Amino acid sequence: MIPASAGLLLCGCLNFGEDVLTSEPTPEQVEYCRTTLHIPDELEIEPLGLKILGSGIDTAVWFVFRTPETDRALFFEPGVAPPDSLHERVTLPWDESMPQWWNTRDRTFVGWTAELPAAKWMTVGFQPTSDGTLCYVFWHET
Repeated sequence: MIPASAGLLLCGCLNFGEDVLTSEPTPEQVEYCRTTLHIPDELEIEPLGLKILGSGIDTAVWFVFRTPETDRALFFEPGVAPPDSLHERVTLPWDESMPQWWNTRDRTFVGWTAELPAAKWMTVGFQPTSDGTLCYVFWHET
């Protein structure tokens, strides 16, 4: 027999946060990304898309932004990923449900994967453009 308190826990606490899917993140959502993904306030960014799966036990974030910056060492707070951690063939997760702005299917990027404190992981792919860099970020808890 399951105690009533366990039943309430199982039935009433499974919605931990919100799910978000947008190609126009709000200023509050961009601030959430800056904080969660360790993007410095000084870095000029134009957000192009955001997906958050927050309603389960572990949260996942997909975020794409454009920046005029080309020095990848300035994209994230110091210590998140040292510049010597770049790899030539980083892949980012993709499936049929992903929106068009998460254009990572069958592509490889220069980027890195880093283990962060508290059982979190982040994979980053950089795409140079004529006016700066596109940055794809996948962050998740385990």
